[in-house]
Amino acid sequence: MSAVKVQKVKVSPYPIAATIFGTTAPIKGNIVKVTMTGFLVEVPVNPFVAAEKYEVQFVLPVIGVDFKESVVVIKSYDKFQGKDDKGLHTYKLIEFHFRNMNGSKKQELENFLRQIGQL
Repeated sequence: MSAVKVQKVKVSPYPIAATIFGTTAPIKGNIVKVTMTGFLVEVPVNPFVAAEKYEVQFVLPVIGVDFKESVVVIKSYDKFQGKDDKGLHTYKLIEFHFRNMNGSKKQELENFLRQIGQL
């Protein structure tokens, strides 16, 4: 028998595709971090204002649970990404917190975070 070393590699479940619904057209983004409190989502535009309420829809990978939750904007971050012929490029990260997630959804989210080693 030959000795083969097996290396465990953690696979990141991020980014998670998300759609944010509000008073304007739906905005598609990518969740780059999710916690029990809320999440950070990268979006191409930033029409968001702190304390505004929205709905977000996404599916948690690994467990495949569909979420459609009420959220509130906490903070926005603009980060410079580079410059080219077309101008400056930034990406926008928006921090949202969940408002009234029910108990079963909280349990599903907690299970997901445990499975990916984040809790």
